[in-house]
Amino acid sequence: MQKTSSFYYSLFVIMSLFAAPVIRYCSVFFRNYICAWVYITLVAAAIISIAYESLKTRRYAEAFIFKNPFHLDVFSYIASAGLFFSFITQCVMLYNVLTAEKKSINLIITAVMGAVCALVSSGYFIIVGFSFGDKNYDFREFKLIHIVPMLWALSNVFSLVSLSTGFEKSIDSILKYTAIMVLVCFFYCFALEVDSKGKAKSVTVLFARLYSYLSVLFFTDRLILVMTDNVSLISAENAFALTGVMFCGFIFFFEKNIYNNYLNEKTEL
Repeated sequence: MQKTSSFYYSLFVIMSLFAAPVIRYCSVFFRNYICAWVYITLVAAAIISIAYESLKTRRYAEAFIFKNPFHLDVFSYIASAGLFFSFITQCVMLYNVLTAEKKSINLIITAVMGAVCALVSSGYFIIVGFSFGDKNYDFREFKLIHIVPMLWALSNVFSLVSLSTGFEKSIDSILKYTAIMVLVCFFYCFALEVDSKGKAKSVTVLFARLYSYLSVLFFTDRLILVMTDNVSLISAENAFALTGVMFCGFIFFFEKNIYNNYLNEKTEL
């Protein structure tokens, strides 16, 4: 019964991932508000189904079983590259702010925080990759560094707050805000799982699934806006969308590894 419900849940989420960009393209290209509401309704339904499927199981398998079939070491390195790209983006942003006639102390602080945390987190995910690649490393032995990815995600939240004066409640902005907040929650849960070294919590699986879904939607949304000439190709939002989707690979298969081990444990009982 559980496998059947999981199949229908997965099918609906996958179908929504294919349908949502098409509906979004129609809403942007034809400037159709009905399509925009259909898009919002579809995404909301997918988020509700993800939450239901994730939270109905209170405890999953152990979060960090390094021998896994999902090549999490490779996706860790891709996530590391995405964070290094974010570091370069933050450095460019910092340079632009420092050379501007009217300097913003808030933007300077968030850019410095984002750049430092992105660089440290990039190295952190290389160590995570070593652990999942069976290189006799255990990244959990490192202290304090586990909260740095969460600080990087928070720096993006602070950046959004600094730019909130011109905030327009569009689908694109809502997707970005939601994806970043979910990413903060995921990294918080990730750090807790490192310390607990026990069964993975349902909220960890929830935020991993939500971020995987939202990051793909945000990336396709930015792609659609570029294709329809609504935004410039080179922008901070596009840079974050690229970093976010590079992260998505690791987070998606990290969750799949937990769920796969959970199913294996149930089979063995």
